[in-house]
Amino acid sequence: MNQFLSHVNVQVITNLECQRVYGTNHVIASTLCTSGAGGRGVCGGDSGGPLTISGPTLIGIATFAAASGCSAGLPSGYTRVSSFTSWIEARM
Repeated sequence: MNQFLSHVNVQVITNLECQRVYGTNHVIASTLCTSGAGGRGVCGGDSGGPLTISGPTLIGIATFAAASGCSAGLPSGYTRVSSFTSWIEARM
């Protein structure tokens, strides 16, 4: 199996836009979504991977994607790291 590190630039979208695709049970306040435009999104094996901005700033952790596949053009979902800052800091 070939394993290699890759990256892609994606656009963060509002939770409302993401809820239109996945519903309010899956997209909650601690969810952050990115557009799937251009077939760019979370794929199998990406769960737990980072979503960063400005280099080293972690803003999300890959959580879910469209059942139809990562190139389907649908949003990808991440855990919003800022929702858990207090929890993380309490354990450092």
